Amino acid sequence: MRQLPGPPFSGRSLIVGLPRIGSCVRPPKRKEEGMSTSDPSVSPAARNSLDPLVERVEVFAREKPTKAISAAFGTGLLLALLPIGGVVTGILRLVLLLLRPVLLVLGLVRLYEEFGGCCRKSAPENAEPVKE
Repeated sequence: MRQLPGPPFSGRSLIVGLPRIGSCVRPPKRKEEGMSTSDPSVSPAARNSLDPLVERVEVFAREKPTKAISAAFGTGLLLALLPIGGVVTGILRLVLLLLRPVLLVLGLVRLYEEFGGCCRKSAPENAEPVKE
């Protein structure tokens, strides 16, 4: 029987070459008051409208954790199963398909407004206004 060649390195050299597992990981800094919307990129109006919502969600999660977990799971499942990318792509294709005819119609309307129609009567430029 023919013997297959072994690996070029031993298992010991692989283990020795790896850094310790906890050496690179730093624990996250704790926030004093939990979640906060004090991000400087968020406008004050948006922050004021989000603060009550965040509070309500936190209270709901503390009072009814099983409902909160099941709602989060259901929302995640729904978002994973819905073809959101397909819906957005379909809407975008429809908009791009209809863009040329809509622009053509708008241009024709603008030309009609600019040059007038066959039924529109225009007064001569040197005519005097009618006094009653």
